[in-house]
Amino acid sequence: MSKLMPNLDQQSTKVLNLTVLQRIDPYVEEILMTAAHVTFYEFSIEQNRWSRKDVEGSLFVVKRNTQPRFQFIVMNRRSTGRDVELFLAFITCFSHLEALLDINLKRTMHIEIGALLHRHSWDLISSPTSVKTYSFS
Repeated sequence: MSKLMPNLDQQSTKVLNLTVLQRIDPYVEEILMTAAHVTFYEFSIEQNRWSRKDVEGSLFVVKRNTQPRFQFIVMNRRSTGRDVELFLAFITCFSHLEALLDINLKRTMHIEIGALLHRHSWDLISSPTSVKTYSFS
């Protein structure tokens, strides 16, 4: 027996998802981006390995009409206790210039870049001369 699937166009699906999200958080005003399926993993530097978290489902990046202005919401299918994972946006900046002035963002970027270099996840290369760069130093 095949699974019965609703026949909704993209706009109807977005409206339906927005309605569901507004039940969870009445301040959601717009869905900016979605991913049909995400799974969260956590990296342990001490053990040098990834472990799967108990969060899996559809991801929504939403705009809110109050602070915090942006939020990540995962409709968690794996958890028996919580159906929704809310991740308050750690990004409170509205432009790259504001981001450069945010001390917490600078600190986070330094830690993240250091971890990537330590794990040899990425290689740093010189930027092309035609590209405008910004410094976190």
